[in-house]
Amino acid sequence: MKMKTRKEERPNTTIILISLAYDNSSAELNHLSRKFAKTGGKAVVSKDRSEEKSQKNKKSLKLTSTTKATQPKNPDRTTIGVGEVVTITSNRPVKWTNSSPDLAKMKVVTSTKAVLTAYDKAGQTSIVASAGEDSATISFTIIQPEKLAIEIIPGSPIIHKKGRPGCGWYGQMYIQPSAVNFYNIQISELDSKAVGEGSLSSFTGMRHGNYPNGRSHWLNLGDYDSKLGSYSKNNRDTINLSIDLPKRKDGYPEGYVYTPIQWQWKVNTMKNIHDFPLEKQEHWIYKDGSIKTSKAGHSETAKL
Repeated sequence: MKMKTRKEERPNTTIILISLAYDNSSAELNHLSRKFAKTGGKAVVSKDRSEEKSQKNKKSLKLTSTTKATQPKNPDRTTIGVGEVVTITSNRPVKWTNSSPDLAKMKVVTSTKAVLTAYDKAGQTSIVASAGEDSATISFTIIQPEKLAIEIIPGSPIIHKKGRPGCGWYGQMYIQPSAVNFYNIQISELDSKAVGEGSLSSFTGMRHGNYPNGRSHWLNLGDYDSKLGSYSKNNRDTINLSIDLPKRKDGYPEGYVYTPIQWQWKVNTMKNIHDFPLEKQEHWIYKDGSIKTSKAGHSETAKL
């Protein structure tokens, strides 16, 4: 082995180049050199250019998410409803971790894709993707249904027989809030008994649904309205009361009847059953014979 040294003088800088070369051609080293620079009393070792280039070309770790539901029209949203499914992708191969497996199930599809399915609890879970010393996190807020609302079906008629006190309408039920899609839940109505007074006291104790098992069948949701929320086109609720009452000199005898309505929900793949806030179906009869019918916040009135 031969060693050659060469000293170069520059103002305030001394550079020493040391080159090593082996006579053995099979072990020849073409670029075994180190460069030392000394400036201001401090020694600096220059970085390996190939390492700098590798770091520069390395992609920063990035995660993206897409909800299975195409509505609402922001599939990259990170607030999701119970039962919703989200696909998470990474721009580099990673190791996946779910911070809250009690709130959502994570299925690793590949090193760059995982699928998250929310359970029936509200809360927040974070998906962490790790690649060596790099990591990225995406967090999801899971919300439960808050309430059930009913709106009259557009274009549907008012149920009323002329000359007879009565009023009814056809309603569509919606699950809210509408910020998420509850397509993966089912709803059911429990049977209940009416409470009446005045001219409608005879309705007291009358069952609302007369369901064989004390509840309606479980209804699947699959439709969505951006303002009103999740619903099913296959379901139509009839809200109606009609009664024969003799008219007195001072008009029809007034009365009131209501039925407490308990709706429940559950995620399709789970057994846990949850209550919606209690709603009322209500009916009023007035002296002029008109009847007002109301349920879950929507009312219609029919006159004789």
